[in-house]
Amino acid sequence: MNESGLVLLHLCAILQTGDAAAIAISPYCTSFDHAGETISLYEGQLNNLTIYTWTMECEATACINANTSCSLACAGCASFAGDVNLKIEGQGVNASAIPGLNCTIGDSSVPGQWPASCLAMNNLAGRSGYTLVLTIMNNASAVLGTKSANISFVAGDVVITKCIGSLENGTNKVFLTYDNILQIFLMDDYNNSVGAKTGRTGITPIPFNVTVTWNPDDGSKVTLGQPPIVDTTKGDDGYYTALINPTKTGNYLAKIGVNNTMIMNSPIPFQAIKGEATL
Repeated sequence: MNESGLVLLHLCAILQTGDAAAIAISPYCTSFDHAGETISLYEGQLNNLTIYTWTMECEATACINANTSCSLACAGCASFAGDVNLKIEGQGVNASAIPGLNCTIGDSSVPGQWPASCLAMNNLAGRSGYTLVLTIMNNASAVLGTKSANISFVAGDVVITKCIGSLENGTNKVFLTYDNILQIFLMDDYNNSVGAKTGRTGITPIPFNVTVTWNPDDGSKVTLGQPPIVDTTKGDDGYYTALINPTKTGNYLAKIGVNNTMIMNSPIPFQAIKGEATL
């Protein structure tokens, strides 16, 4: 409490997403003051966080010099007994207007701490311009202070049945004696591309298999030969590739999947023709 009788608050929130490192939200926490600091919300996962609040006594000079963790109070520091609210804002919309987003705050069972969680199930991965807003209120619901942090939505796990395949040349034609590239785009359950641009790197390679057969709607029973090998080296870019090298003209089907689970648009029909590829 300062000389005018007002209670000054030290607000802290720590957000943990999976194995991600904790991030602090506070008007006074050093870690929050780093330029460009962003909190990540993973699609399809329950992102747990704990909100900590302490009175201004925590910001005594001795505590500041000690760089005290936001989740720990200095000796003699009292916890705040009011209430907290959490919402996400962005691009002119509030949390309720963001599709598939739900943030809840539980009851405080430990003085000064509130358990909270945010569940995102939308197609916002990789987008910026969203803010997590923490509001501190007293027991009469009067707002005593707010703090915000940048939010980024991170793609969820790859879902085989949502992945999409296509020829790199954008047509349904491939050319004889030419390395025609087939792309397999990695997608999550919420139509987000899964890769570095949506916060996901180093994903364990998915064992896609590509089987090329003659199209039963075509009278000739042409074959491609050995199954194309799927190259996973561009996984961080959000897709895999496979080379199709037909030696005979005709109509084919490319079946793409993992074991018996096919991607969304498998099988992919294409026609092998003579001539030079024009890219």
